[in-house]
Amino acid sequence: MGIIKKILNRSNNKPSDNFMYSREFQSLEKRWVESSNDVSAGWSMLYNLKKFDGMRSEKYEVLCRKNIELFLSVRDQYIKNGQKVMPTICEGYKRLAMLYEKRKDYISACNICNEAISNGAVDELDKPKGMMVRYIRYAKKAGIELPE
Repeated sequence: MGIIKKILNRSNNKPSDNFMYSREFQSLEKRWVESSNDVSAGWSMLYNLKKFDGMRSEKYEVLCRKNIELFLSVRDQYIKNGQKVMPTICEGYKRLAMLYEKRKDYISACNICNEAISNGAVDELDKPKGMMVRYIRYAKKAGIELPE
């Protein structure tokens, strides 16, 4: 291969070893983003209807769980490919915790926050470390004693 051809190939192609350019990853990330949007829209509907129990909220829980699964798949791809910076926001965790709070099920809300924190979903769009703050608030409501 001539030097000109090597230079042209190097400058015109995306790095083949960068997983973010793969169709598989882009498809996964797109599904996660779309799912996050669905979770946000679904919360708005539940909140406006004030329906936090029943079939509609059960379907919403499933939607949140699917969003969490997609988040974990995206995160796993980052880890698998040795990335140091990865997503730290998962709408599914946040909204599921909020649903449990509305049901006054503070233990489940704490558990979902703890799961989120364990999986690296510590931030919220408008609050860095928002999931940790949320956990503390729910723990107090649940009567869980927190260390100093």
